[in-house]
Amino acid sequence: MCKMAHFGNCDPETAHQEYCIFHKPNKSEEEAKEFYRKFLERFKPRVEEIEVDGKRIKRFVFEKELDCRGFVFPEIPEECIFYKDEDGNEWNEKFSFEYVVFKDTVDFSFSKLYGIKFNHAEFRRNVSFVEARFENCEFYNTYFLKDTEFHRAKFDGLINSFKEAVFEGNVKFGGTIFTSGLIFDNAQFYKRVSFKNVNFLGKVYFRGVTFHEEVDFSESTFSNITWFDFAEFKKDVRFTSSKFRPQDNSEINISKEFLPVRFVGVKFSTAWFNQVEFYFPVDFSFAIFNGITNFGNVRIREKVLFHGTKFNNFVTFSDYSGEKTLIANPQFVNTEFKKGAEFKDGVIFVGEIIFAESIFRGTVSFKRAEFKGDVIFSNVRFFKFDDESSGDVDFSEAVFHNRAIFGRCSYYRQFEELHVNLHEVKPSTFYVPVSFQDTHFKEEAIFRETKFNEHVQFTVKSFDKKTYFSYAEFNKGVDFSNVSFKGRITFEHAIFSGNPDGDRAKFEGAEFQDVVTFFKAQFRVPANFYKARFKGTVNTFSGITFGGDAQFSEVIFAHGVSFQGSIFEGTAQFIGTKFSETDFTSATFTNLVTFYDAVFKGDAIFKGVTFERIAIFTGKPKEEKHKFYADLDFSNCDIYKGIEIDIPDKWFKLPKARAEARRIQKISYERLGLYDKADEMLVKYKRALREEKHRVIAFFEWLILDLPSNYLTNPRRILCTSVAIILIFAILYWIGGYYSEYCFKIGERSFRSYMLSNGNICVGTIQKPSTGQPIKDLLNSLYYSIVTFTTLGYGDINPTGLMKAISSVEALLGALLIATLVSVGVQKITR
Repeated sequence: MCKMAHFGNCDPETAHQEYCIFHKPNKSEEEAKEFYRKFLERFKPRVEEIEVDGKRIKRFVFEKELDCRGFVFPEIPEECIFYKDEDGNEWNEKFSFEYVVFKDTVDFSFSKLYGIKFNHAEFRRNVSFVEARFENCEFYNTYFLKDTEFHRAKFDGLINSFKEAVFEGNVKFGGTIFTSGLIFDNAQFYKRVSFKNVNFLGKVYFRGVTFHEEVDFSESTFSNITWFDFAEFKKDVRFTSSKFRPQDNSEINISKEFLPVRFVGVKFSTAWFNQVEFYFPVDFSFAIFNGITNFGNVRIREKVLFHGTKFNNFVTFSDYSGEKTLIANPQFVNTEFKKGAEFKDGVIFVGEIIFAESIFRGTVSFKRAEFKGDVIFSNVRFFKFDDESSGDVDFSEAVFHNRAIFGRCSYYRQFEELHVNLHEVKPSTFYVPVSFQDTHFKEEAIFRETKFNEHVQFTVKSFDKKTYFSYAEFNKGVDFSNVSFKGRITFEHAIFSGNPDGDRAKFEGAEFQDVVTFFKAQFRVPANFYKARFKGTVNTFSGITFGGDAQFSEVIFAHGVSFQGSIFEGTAQFIGTKFSETDFTSATFTNLVTFYDAVFKGDAIFKGVTFERIAIFTGKPKEEKHKFYADLDFSNCDIYKGIEIDIPDKWFKLPKARAEARRIQKISYERLGLYDKADEMLVKYKRALREEKHRVIAFFEWLILDLPSNYLTNPRRILCTSVAIILIFAILYWIGGYYSEYCFKIGERSFRSYMLSNGNICVGTIQKPSTGQPIKDLLNSLYYSIVTFTTLGYGDINPTGLMKAISSVEALLGALLIATLVSVGVQKITR
């Protein structure tokens, strides 16, 4: 009895054998011929002639249902088979299923077909190939007008083809195994198609296929070359949990021009690639995704190309299940994202990551993504959905393990490998708000010439290496608050602009641990560096234009900082700022500037600075011993509204710095018309300079300039000094006249009054000697002193001897002091 008798379709004549002729495996040539002869006798097809390409050919038309379950279809023998249908139409040629017509249902379940060609055949009713086995079979241009099942079928041999086949009903390939090559090129699927849990072990081609309804490739395995080039999915397509991986570590030929998995030019509606694993490089170049696209939890281990790809709806690569999304060597070159994109929550990029010439519209999120290779956003543009819709870009909490390039840099080697016509990285442009909150840049971050046309938040976790924002444009403000810049940072020629009433360039609390340069940057909105920390050896703010307020209060410049040639058009606040070496040479302050409570640990250079409004240098923190610890230079400054630097002497560590402060304060007071205060500052200035001189020189300067006149600034002291000199010299004259009339004794010997001491010095006398009345003599001496001091010279009293010299000294002092008094007095009155 036939082992397949349970199908109920055995050949009656051979049913008593182990296998009847229909079910017998491994048929001989004669048995194959007998099989097809009996097959025709069993199902009695009609023979008809049709015209194909101008030729008349014969074909079979099966009017009734075919039950071929378990049949073993051998390769068609070369010998002719004779058959006559009920209408007398004869068939006397090689058997063929080509152009055959099945008008009723056909069941090939559990059958085996070897080398069978159903090319141009028509299955007008439901057909089943459930668990069928195919070897080198073809369905070229075959029409399946109703539902078709290949569930759990198996295709062996070198190649099995469905090229240009048409499926007008639902199709099920669930659980099918394709061990050899498979071609679906230009096939048409008009209803739902299921390739769920299919195992594609050989090459498979879906080039130019059109799927008019939903298609499901979920949980399938593609183990060899898989091409979907220019296919079209008009409804949903699912590749959920599918795997593109070689079988048993087999090697696949991979080159720059040839990738094993290709979706080049494919048109997608809604596409689901979530949890797909690509162990092969995959190419989505020029594909068009018209519906929502989901690459969530995808794992791309080699390389993926999105050259010229268009995502016309929302696309996500995000992690929603706790399994990381892995994307290796992604190349989004000239890719367009029209309705937003997500690469957030656990997406990991590895290898060479390139977003070149791409366009993002709407909300774009890279939140918590990890970039483990160099990433390039070359000439990428970020837009809103349209003029009325909102959108933003979110890189918050992302981690860049290697270089992050958003701007122009030198020639980059990957482009040569990608055949991308780019000789240098072009800067990206953001037309939407962008956030880098808590982002971590572990290597270089390059934003050179990048344009941010909306607000950007750079409150990143850290910039660990060099960071470049040179020539960048921030057109709606930027926030770098509390950012840690561990490597060198440059903002050379950067532009910070926006609405001055609301937009800000914020660096509040930022920490710069290496060299910083803002050379020739432009701040067209208020700049806020409140409590920033500059720990690098060089900090350059030279040539900057601060168009709005500049807030540098409580900033720490641990090493040198330069504001050479910078222009402060708004108020500038350096309240509580701690400077080391400081250089404001040729800077311009057009508004209020305050250094209240600021501390200068190194030289403070304000050479050639222009102060158009008041500049305040008062105040000192209690914990600091000095305000100025080193040199101070205000040479060649222009002062319009004054400087307040009238601070205690002890706040200066060096007399030279104190002198410079007094000098500039004097000039300030003079400009303000506060001449008395200016004179006070002059005195303090001269006294500070005197401290730097030799003691002897300093003493005589004190004696000649400071003591008598406060450096020619105090007429009252000059008068007092003049009176004192007159009195002192009067006493000298009185004493000299008194001793000219009497003798005095030294020891036991007496001398005449003309001798004093040992007689070597002649005391001399005046023409009218003492009268013997001390008071009258004193008045005469006072008279003589006044006449001598004023250089009147009446001649009624003449000195002799030593008195001549003393009188000459008084006359000289009188001339000088009177001239000084006149000069100081005139100056006081005229100014």
